[in-house]
Amino acid sequence: MSVRALVARSAGVMAALAATAGFLGAVAPSASAVSVRPAEMKFYDDYWTLEECRQVGEWGKSNGRWTVYVCQWSGWDYDLYYDS
Repeated sequence: MSVRALVARSAGVMAALAATAGFLGAVAPSASAVSVRPAEMKFYDDYWTLEECRQVGEWGKSNGRWTVYVCQWSGWDYDLYYDS
């Protein structure tokens, strides 16, 4: 294999790795989705879907019940925690 072919092949592999890393970064959980619940937050309720949990979380924010909420996957459903 010539040096030129080797360089071209290496560049193709690097591009594929970079694309894969970008894709994985896009689907990785955000920092707010950490599985450890902050000690200062309180449990509110659990929901079957993330969408439902977020809807209730936004409802609580808009009604002044809390300023921050987190929907956390428990392995079975989504738990809503809010600031105290």
